[in-house]
Amino acid sequence: MAFFYDLKRGCGFVIYVLITYICFAFADIIAGFAIIISRQCAYRVTTYWGHRMARLVLFFLEACMGIKTKLVIPPMFKKFLDTHQNNNILVLANHQSYIDIVAIMCLFMPKEIRFIAKKSLSYGVPLVSKVLRIQRHALVNRNDFVQSVKEVELFRKHHYDSNKVFVVFPEGTRSKDGALLPFHSSAVRILLKNQALPMVVVSIYTDPSLRTMFSLLHSSAGTYRAEVVDFIPEITRNSITSALERAKKTITAHHATIRNTQTTL
Repeated sequence: MAFFYDLKRGCGFVIYVLITYICFAFADIIAGFAIIISRQCAYRVTTYWGHRMARLVLFFLEACMGIKTKLVIPPMFKKFLDTHQNNNILVLANHQSYIDIVAIMCLFMPKEIRFIAKKSLSYGVPLVSKVLRIQRHALVNRNDFVQSVKEVELFRKHHYDSNKVFVVFPEGTRSKDGALLPFHSSAVRILLKNQALPMVVVSIYTDPSLRTMFSLLHSSAGTYRAEVVDFIPEITRNSITSALERAKKTITAHHATIRNTQTTL
């Protein structure tokens, strides 16, 4: 029985990877033609297909792998987001899985999302690389602090007062075991130069089976959860430290609540 279960899961994983890759490659080709027409056309195409591919990734995860995704914005936080519908918003989230990016995109649709991402993603990944370059996400080299600072500064200037959602993973990388890593303030400090922003805190909690592609193949189906757990109407450079501490405490408490709930079931 275990053999047939592993075979079924392996087939589901292969189907998920193939379908996802084909969809992204198709959208990448369309974006390539759009670039030839004009940058504005490419911008619209990558925005359209970026949103749809994000939804498809979550749909195929459940259809092929049995993984349930829960994206939650409680009513009180929904009202806050509606109030700031025409403003830039800063989102702070912990980082646990490759799913985090598409989940946050789906969580805040239809607003446009801008990430601070690894520079290595700027080429070689179907659709994703074009989206990052054309929409001018911040592409930083983790091993080059000077380049990272300059890139985030250019990112801030370009998107100043542009009605975007700026997503920062203050840990800087994914947590391998789910425990929160130290929060860093450098990117947030640059984004808040000459402006104050409302901040939303997103808690991401995943089963161990979803943290890497390898564990996804060898583990049973699990649950992925991204939930808005706090907001601060306005933060400035003077309040960054306290805001990060508050965000980390809130996310830690939310994770503890989920673990306690799972233990009692």
